[in-house]
Amino acid sequence: MDSQNTLILDSIQKGESDFLASIQSFAKFDPTYTRNNSAVKLLTECVQSLAKPYSPWTYLAYYNLGNWLISKDPKQEGPVSKLVSDAKDAAFKSTNTPQPDGNVCVFGDTKIASSSLWQAALRLFQEGGDFIADLEVPKQSLIEHWTQEVPRARSLIRRVDRELVNLMDQIQNLLIIAEPGPIARAIPESFGGATCFFFRGATVINASRKQSIVEIVEKLVHEYAHAELFVLGQDQPLCLNNDDEKHKVLIRNDPRPMNGIMHSLYVTGRVGELLDKLLSDGLNDIPQRETILTEARELLKQQIRFGKSSLAQVKEHAALTTIGNSVVTASERRLANAEKV
Repeated sequence: MDSQNTLILDSIQKGESDFLASIQSFAKFDPTYTRNNSAVKLLTECVQSLAKPYSPWTYLAYYNLGNWLISKDPKQEGPVSKLVSDAKDAAFKSTNTPQPDGNVCVFGDTKIASSSLWQAALRLFQEGGDFIADLEVPKQSLIEHWTQEVPRARSLIRRVDRELVNLMDQIQNLLIIAEPGPIARAIPESFGGATCFFFRGATVINASRKQSIVEIVEKLVHEYAHAELFVLGQDQPLCLNNDDEKHKVLIRNDPRPMNGIMHSLYVTGRVGELLDKLLSDGLNDIPQRETILTEARELLKQQIRFGKSSLAQVKEHAALTTIGNSVVTASERRLANAEKV
């Protein structure tokens, strides 16, 4: 296994161990712990009985439970306990039901999770102030398109980088398709995809239009790379720069804090490496081979431009930590190798 991938896998496993230990540490802060219906007890027992990787719903429950224990708001005890109970149900449901490749589901589907869990997930994405106002279910034709094309895209990724897909299965195991809701459209605002530290394993994708297989490959790897970087940075920040310090990079119209620029650098490196492997493979037995290769070649050029822009700002302004330096080194290597194509 690639040394960087080994580091990622080790970090994933450490994060899972730390997750359970952190839930158990909540006991001393839980005023209801002596009761049989303690939310901390319930979540602990749930996680202990689940196979790894843990369900994204357990991470979402953990986040809300932790916020309640910090706030000590008695009015939130009931809603949080219900959320933890719902998360347990959703986690066991997904564990006991065979999941298709990619595990695509529709935002708000109450067969997957309760309405309160879906709303808690939306609130979590919105907390940073960088996500849209609301989400809604895509049209049936779009649901069918994404449900069919995501496995095809993952098959293409698996063909050229099996290690990457194995890692994706660990921290991108729930793909939620949605589109901007009426409030967001009226503003107007949109999004491409979203991945969050405290909803580990889940990714939300904007499915408001049909996309080519190359676009979907890029979307999956792009969002996976964010999740990967959250895992790598789980014990220390990537950089010591203040979030008020912002710089302009090509991948976004608005100036970004250095942590965001580090993410853009890492994402473009990961995507660029995968596109490089697709082009090197040649895809000789794949239908529409020339179309796919032409689109991949143009997308690779874009990713290299974006990556170089972010790399330049990182080299000039970033106060890197040890893990941040490792991330930059890996990203620079990936971009340099991809540029040789």
